[in-house]
Amino acid sequence: ETEKMQERLAPLMALNKTVTDAVAAKDFSTALNAIDNAMINIDPMFQLSVKMMKFTTYLEFDVPQALAFAKDWYKENSSVGAVVSDLITKKDDLPKEAYEFAVNCFTEALSVQGMTKPLVYNYLALSCFKAGDIKGSILNQEMAIKTAKEAVEKGEYQGTINANTIKVYQESF
Repeated sequence: ETEKMQERLAPLMALNKTVTDAVAAKDFSTALNAIDNAMINIDPMFQLSVKMMKFTTYLEFDVPQALAFAKDWYKENSSVGAVVSDLITKKDDLPKEAYEFAVNCFTEALSVQGMTKPLVYNYLALSCFKAGDIKGSILNQEMAIKTAKEAVEKGEYQGTINANTIKVYQESF
């Protein structure tokens, strides 16, 4: 069983090395060609990983293309919105449109059953801030703190939200 999984993983691992090396060398066309070629023969189970590689590669050198790719991908699979938005939000100096896309995705993620709301509000606050929406940033950070306190009182999101999380959220003001 382990051997079979390793066989299935081998092409993805090889692709990851090729892409990582190409991106490190700033050879983005080689990275993107490798990704596009791999989409044909990579196990379908790993398609999300391959698409994430493509997005992160674009994000390194062509932010408008990364954003266009993310928007199309989000239309076909809204579950990628929070992950893509997290990657956008962690980068500085992107165009306002990128952070606004992250704000929209995080806002929609709040309605997803089981989503860790304090965490999403915290990311929303940072996305709003980077998009230039200071009021939205403050309101979302306040919601992050409020929902984190409620979660700790109810025992929700254990292992993710705790007293230290609340402290970190308060200090981020």
